[in-house]
Amino acid sequence: MATLTVTLPAVIKLANNKAEKVPFQPYHENFIVYVPAGKALEFEVETAGQFFYYKDQAATAGLVFTQEQAIETATTDLIVVDLPSIVTLTNTAAHAVSFVPYRENFTVEIAAGDAVALEAKTAGQVFAYLAQEQVNKDITVTFAAKQ
Repeated sequence: MATLTVTLPAVIKLANNKAEKVPFQPYHENFIVYVPAGKALEFEVETAGQFFYYKDQAATAGLVFTQEQAIETATTDLIVVDLPSIVTLTNTAAHAVSFVPYRENFTVEIAAGDAVALEAKTAGQVFAYLAQEQVNKDITVTFAAKQ
């Protein structure tokens, strides 16, 4: 008999051992995010519901789910969402582009060559901005733990 202990907040890792990116839907969100081929995504969850949701998402998507002891250091193969984060959306085009702020129904314009830096307090917020990079190839999204 085994006992699964979920201590909150829990650090989880979704690893993609496939040769192509794998989609998953973040908890209580209506968009898709991708775990790049050969990489893993690591972040904290605040509830047991989130823990089991991502465990199920991983099984459904063919990702490897693990519970970690602590947030690790990001590497070329490990994408770490350390909260709170500063998410930067950069316009790489020669013209203005727009993005949708998290959970809003309007857009905000970014002038050519400019960037917008936003604080994200949840993994869902970070994932929402990363998803916009999939929609608009003229926007580059980066993020790092708030210092």
